[in-house]
Amino acid sequence: GIGLGIFMVLFSALAIAIAVGLRRLSPWVRIPAGIICGLGCIHVPIWTIINGIILYALFNPKAKTVFKPYYKEVVAMTPDIKYTSPRWIVVTLIIVILIAVVAITYALV
Repeated sequence: GIGLGIFMVLFSALAIAIAVGLRRLSPWVRIPAGIICGLGCIHVPIWTIINGIILYALFNPKAKTVFKPYYKEVVAMTPDIKYTSPRWIVVTLIIVILIAVVAITYALV
């Protein structure tokens, strides 16, 4: 009922705040994002893999550097350099999305 609706609104607000923090490379966001991903690992098997990859991306040594304040200065000084995702990540993401769509469609039919 109403309690679940309130919970969903609050959870959505938290998710939006985390997304904005990640986009801005705010250091505080790593812990809440890690907690949400940790909870997402409960869903086996696909979501465990996806959230495991996200956890690795948040807490590997390179991520520690990216979330440091001086990294924002480096990005500001080099606006001509843009990151592009490797093809295998894009292909994997597309495959996972297709599997999810097929699974949801199958579950609803």
